[in-house]
Amino acid sequence: MKDLRTLLKWLEEKGQVAHVTKEVDPEYELVAVAKKINEKYGKAVYFEKVKGSKFPVLTYALSSRESIAASLNMDPQKMFEQWSHREEKQLPYKIISKGPVHEVIIKKPNLFELPLCIH
Repeated sequence: MKDLRTLLKWLEEKGQVAHVTKEVDPEYELVAVAKKINEKYGKAVYFEKVKGSKFPVLTYALSSRESIAASLNMDPQKMFEQWSHREEKQLPYKIISKGPVHEVIIKKPNLFELPLCIH
């Protein structure tokens, strides 16, 4: 997968995302709800409304071997071999001038706007 959006779409297509539309408190509630949903249904959890934040939260997106493998474009049964091969033949990074990472530009970032999920 090339990015989080693609992973989320893949999980959605497989029916592996539980959406929580009710506002949740990031202090203890969000994590408790996510844990219960993941334990019962084995799904990633997408919180649409987080108290005190304008940002949604996605958690448990990589909670299965299959989702980890998909996010890395690997076969779940051959992850060890594929990972070892990639370690041996690392590609150089490249700087890009456009792409999803450039869609939102925040001139003065404020980390306090991000939801702090407390366990």
